[in-house]
Amino acid sequence: MRSGDRHLLLKTDDIQWIEAEDNYVRLHVEGTSYLVRQTMGRILERLDPNRFKRIHRSSIVNLDCVKELRPWFHGDYMVLLSDGTKLTMPRTYRDQIVHLK
Repeated sequence: MRSGDRHLLLKTDDIQWIEAEDNYVRLHVEGTSYLVRQTMGRILERLDPNRFKRIHRSSIVNLDCVKELRPWFHGDYMVLLSDGTKLTMPRTYRDQIVHLK
């Protein structure tokens, strides 16, 4: 990944979650984040499907970082990550991880 005139190498294991920002994605890695020019679909193609799941049209999580799933409203879930981040998972995506945890 490029940062200014440097290239950073990130291990996919270190990525906690990913969020969409227009034609970019923001990688959340151990307390910091990196903006990458990539679409959600393209980045998901490059990640291990056994470790990373899309839980929302704008969120992908590393399953190793999922601490808890809480039922929310109308079949949705609240996904709590080990760093305290709370993400919403609509019922249309719940089959992605509910049966895994």
